[in-house]
Amino acid sequence: RAKTNDGGSRCTKEGHGVGVAGGMSRSCGTHEGAAWWCNSQLDACTYVNVFGAYFLTLYADLALVLFCFVWCRWFWVNAVLFLTVSCLAIWAHLKTMLTDPGAVPLDAQPLSSDADPSFCPKCDAYKPRTAYHCSKCRRCIARMDHHCPYTNNCVGALNQKHMILFLFYCNIEALYALVLVGYYGSRSHGFYSYEWLERILAIFLALDGLFTLAFTGTMMRRQILSIVTGVGTIDRLKLAKGKPIAGGTPLPLSAVFGDATPLLWWLPIDPDFGDSHDAILGLRNAPPASLKDSAFDPAALTSAATPLLVKPTPS
Repeated sequence: RAKTNDGGSRCTKEGHGVGVAGGMSRSCGTHEGAAWWCNSQLDACTYVNVFGAYFLTLYADLALVLFCFVWCRWFWVNAVLFLTVSCLAIWAHLKTMLTDPGAVPLDAQPLSSDADPSFCPKCDAYKPRTAYHCSKCRRCIARMDHHCPYTNNCVGALNQKHMILFLFYCNIEALYALVLVGYYGSRSHGFYSYEWLERILAIFLALDGLFTLAFTGTMMRRQILSIVTGVGTIDRLKLAKGKPIAGGTPLPLSAVFGDATPLLWWLPIDPDFGDSHDAILGLRNAPPASLKDSAFDPAALTSAATPLLVKPTPS
């Protein structure tokens, strides 16, 4: 049973959301009411992807520390700047991984502008027009772009900013590493004057930068397209198959980065959407005005009790 806003309780669908086993299941997971969002569904592919992302980042950090502070081959300011960008990238990655991407509450209500509300049979609740149900997180995610295996989390309305910043800072790191290798390599005749270990580290730093730039550059392009066109990753796959999509409306930057000053857009802090929060998610948590003064029970918001949300069945 789960607590409701009015202090009562209601039964939730068995298996809805993912929680960590044991006593942590009430505070950590993707289930409704979790204090900390964390997808505990991990497989070998997830471990490899997350480990690979951190390995590439931390290897570049180690190389800069060695070249700038230990061997004193490169100007030390380069290491300071590089490590600063690296910290921002790691911060953004953790925020993408551990932030609720926009899970639709089980007692969510349609917006008044939603003339044809849809229903999710897996969540047994209302599903906004731009939402998709994620089988990994076991939740409907508002404005879901895709489920990212490199963060083990969905990318949705509430954490797309963090994902974009992660990719942006990774691209900056990769470009910076390539510029440093090119500059100092040309000054040393292809690292001819370096020791063999230094040459190997420099070569692998260049490969690290090339691989990172090719991969995160492609992902960054897709995120930019999702903002400009309003068509996310899932929608593009559905369009390729000739299926109808949920998106298609270009997004203003404030719908991704929040209403705060643009200076805060560059930091991986949660965006503040202000009065636009419900419109961006495509839902409202409050009950309809006609029910506010009646005995409204959020527990009754199911397909059986709410005709508005009943999924039509073929006759």
